[in-house]
Amino acid sequence: MAVEHERKAALAAAQAAEALSDEVVELAVELIRRPSEIRPPSGNEGEAQRFLAGRLGELGYDKVDVFLPTDVPGIEQHPGWWPGQDFTGRPNVVAVRKGRGGGRSLILNGHMDVVPAGKPERWTYPPFEGVVKEGRLYGRGACDMKGGLAMAVMAAEAVRRAGVQLAGDLILESVVSEETGVYDGTLACCARGYRADGAVVVEPTQLEICPGLKGNHVYRMVVPGKATHNCLWWAGASAFDHAIYLKEGLRRFQEVRTEETRSHPLYADPRRFAVPALVDDIWSIQAGDPNFFAVPDEAVMYFMVEMLPGESREGVMRRFEEFVAEWASRHPFLKDHPVRLESPPLRPIFPVAVEESDPVFTVLRDTLADLRPGQPPVRGFESACDAMTLMLWGDTPSLIYGPGNLANAHEIDEFVSLDELRQGVRELAAFIVRFCGVAE
Repeated sequence: MAVEHERKAALAAAQAAEALSDEVVELAVELIRRPSEIRPPSGNEGEAQRFLAGRLGELGYDKVDVFLPTDVPGIEQHPGWWPGQDFTGRPNVVAVRKGRGGGRSLILNGHMDVVPAGKPERWTYPPFEGVVKEGRLYGRGACDMKGGLAMAVMAAEAVRRAGVQLAGDLILESVVSEETGVYDGTLACCARGYRADGAVVVEPTQLEICPGLKGNHVYRMVVPGKATHNCLWWAGASAFDHAIYLKEGLRRFQEVRTEETRSHPLYADPRRFAVPALVDDIWSIQAGDPNFFAVPDEAVMYFMVEMLPGESREGVMRRFEEFVAEWASRHPFLKDHPVRLESPPLRPIFPVAVEESDPVFTVLRDTLADLRPGQPPVRGFESACDAMTLMLWGDTPSLIYGPGNLANAHEIDEFVSLDELRQGVRELAAFIVRFCGVAE
């Protein structure tokens, strides 16, 4: 009887979500219209966070906690804290709805910060107007991840409007400082005591279940050369040419990694993951000076080496560094002039995954299977996110599930599908009930 009662309550919450189909869009629009761009080491999330805190205060939560990450006692001594950020005027917002007891607790986590919009004239619609057009909501953060935050808020509201009394606590977190990989916002929530039996991070996954995410290490590779006048280039040794040789090495190591990770259960689909674990992904290279006619005597490249859940981060790094040393030893110049592999001051990202037997995974999978035809897709997340923080520092098994396509995040004309927003509210509302349980 208890299982049937819970199933009926979940269905009631999903039905209540239908009446919120306009409200979820309206909330997402309101969030987009409050710019919250991150500009390291600071950001301007404050106005949007205060607006959300006010809205949550109207929705019957037992507590709405608004606090700066640096307000948490001892946070800057926490082993997971990343220094150098300015959190002035950038609060986290956490809303708590207490359960009646005897159920599982759940965190819904999302970040309010967005990447800069860039030049507004490049957008088809102004980036901070929240334009609805032909089944899409356009604007900076629509996909990553104000749409997801609106979905989480309205899913919790659907449960309340359905009159369902949860057995376990429901915690909704809107955090700052995620987009640069700092993750201090969610870390501060963990250190303030917000932990649970499970969490859903509402990053864009096209409403597919992602129980794991990649780790990575960013490298700064300094490549030596020998300068000479460019009219006598053959008398020098171009660091740019050497960088090209080393880029070929990255490609070769990536081929090795692709072969050994191709069957990973979360990253095996070649249509989505042509390369399961990236290596040859250089995003910056500098060589020479345009003001001097000289062969470059140094080149600097930035790239990252990825590792998948179940792999040792340090082990993959060690193998890569040994490969680079061996690859350089075959080169006539580099064998006598060592390449330097440096680590920029960026937070280390660790690969993590939820066990298949964990209730946060099994309940979400079963809930979605009941609400949509066929089995819901399960895969790894393409990038890093706060699920890592929740699992490492909050002892909270965490899934990633939300509306939008990550390939559309951060780009000009960012958007989220209205159908996905509304479907996500229905599915997440039903999941909340089934995971937290219904009070007797």
